[in-house]
Amino acid sequence: MKTIKPLDRSLKVLARMAHKSFIKLIMPDTEGVTFLGQKTPYLDIPEQRLDEIYHLAIADQEVLVNLEFQTVPSYKVTRRTFVQNGLLTEAEELPVISVIIYLERGRYRHFPDCYQVRLGGLENRFSFQTIRLWEHQNRIEEGELLELAPLLVLIEDKPGEETLEKERELISQVEDRKERLDLLSLAVTVAHRRFNKEFLEQFFKEELVMLKESSIIQDWIDEGVQQGIQQGIQQGMQQGIEQGRHDELVRMVQEALIEKWDKEMESLLSFVDQTPNSILEHTLLRIVRDDQDGVRVLLKKRATNPSTV
Repeated sequence: MKTIKPLDRSLKVLARMAHKSFIKLIMPDTEGVTFLGQKTPYLDIPEQRLDEIYHLAIADQEVLVNLEFQTVPSYKVTRRTFVQNGLLTEAEELPVISVIIYLERGRYRHFPDCYQVRLGGLENRFSFQTIRLWEHQNRIEEGELLELAPLLVLIEDKPGEETLEKERELISQVEDRKERLDLLSLAVTVAHRRFNKEFLEQFFKEELVMLKESSIIQDWIDEGVQQGIQQGIQQGMQQGIEQGRHDELVRMVQEALIEKWDKEMESLLSFVDQTPNSILEHTLLRIVRDDQDGVRVLLKKRATNPSTV
């Protein structure tokens, strides 16, 4: 199974939550555009991870929009996008528009917008839409693309405390409490790419207390349930549903431990697989809140007291 990094997972969740803002971002004119939902087609080829697919109707013509998020420009991505476009077109029998959204400018000057093959005077060229998110910073800060506020920290070359303050201010304008908490949870997670955990823990001290009300963690767990359902169908075993949930939780906890604390928590990895789902869910919340001591207590308690649930 391909490892999904926390940033990748956060972007996928944000794409699902903020489809209205992303559609405004990628389309110059949204008049006559109807959002029909998201799609999660299966591509029968190894290592083909799809970030997000929107199913739209534009002037009564159905189309799939395949979003790819990139922090670093790479020609490997253009080849992958080319392959995915062809596979999606064949699998869904619908026109497919591929869009790469570059999230960070960094020191790069060139951001590929095509897959091209030249040989002996012959040439094939597949072009696709590209979005440089930093070119739309004003639209986010002015509230037109409010739901994309958690990404401001990636847009700026040298984000500081004022960047996080701006994100917090924008997110506070979201009226729906659930959506506001979910965006806040994503903002904290994405910010780990640019800031150390000690600073973020202090800056978001009050907000971290509320993260237990966010649905983001449960959404990630639910993905594991769906994988379990598919496994159960394929194997003809109902046990696959619960096993899929457990396997996903184990993978998420182990991945998060390594991502956040590397070798500091390596000794706890062996405990994770034997830990019940209820404890793993609490462990994920502790990891999001950067509560290293709390994680140790939860996992070691389970290791020394197997009856603990």
